[in-house]
Amino acid sequence: MIAYAIPITVILFALPKSQVSNAGGFLKAFQVVSSVLPGPIAIALGVLIALGVIIALASSGGTWIIGADRTYAMAALDRAAPVLLGRFSGRFGTPIAVNAMSGIVATIAMAVAISINAFSSDSNIATLFGLVLGFTISTTTLSYLFIFPAYIILRYKYPNVRRPYKVPGGMVGAWIVTILPLTYAVVASYFILIPTDTTVSGYTGITRLTYELTQFIPLLFIFLLTTVFFIWGHMEKRNGDVAISLQLDE
Repeated sequence: MIAYAIPITVILFALPKSQVSNAGGFLKAFQVVSSVLPGPIAIALGVLIALGVIIALASSGGTWIIGADRTYAMAALDRAAPVLLGRFSGRFGTPIAVNAMSGIVATIAMAVAISINAFSSDSNIATLFGLVLGFTISTTTLSYLFIFPAYIILRYKYPNVRRPYKVPGGMVGAWIVTILPLTYAVVASYFILIPTDTTVSGYTGITRLTYELTQFIPLLFIFLLTTVFFIWGHMEKRNGDVAISLQLDE
């Protein structure tokens, strides 16, 4: 919370009241502030801000993908996916098999987005960024549709399990913290996958159909791939129900 409050407070103190509404985010606020700074100072600060944004996005994205990949790797060891995806690095402890799979899927998705952007009537980098960002956000919010309900289900299924962190307020509090973010995830997922005409018109060179195809086709591919892996893992379990030790690769 403090990490968010500090830059917001700085922006409010740095900008005059008439320009606050023009600062749609941190970078926009920096552009407004840097316009009154001497040229060399503005350039130097711009370089530092750019490096900071890159590092922040890389660390945030890396943390998120490692967490998701580790969860899927453990699911593979539980035979919800091929056991070969349950390989971890002996040196770093990272789920290297799922990391590689995530990289391959992400590369394919990026290649498809670039192809669509290249063949659009008025291709530009902003359209490409919008397509990739929309798909990235949709996969994240859709996963929350299953993550948030899992919390309340586990509270009912295993009520006596000791948990290091527990929501206050009993089951009422648990329901509140489940319904609120779940509602947001449902609404966000809908408008990302099926945006308004105003949103679509902001992407130059593509139609609504093109935008929605860039969202639903990759999601269909991910769904089919996940289904195949799930069946594969259960076939391995049925053909030989043996104990699986944690597989580590140097």
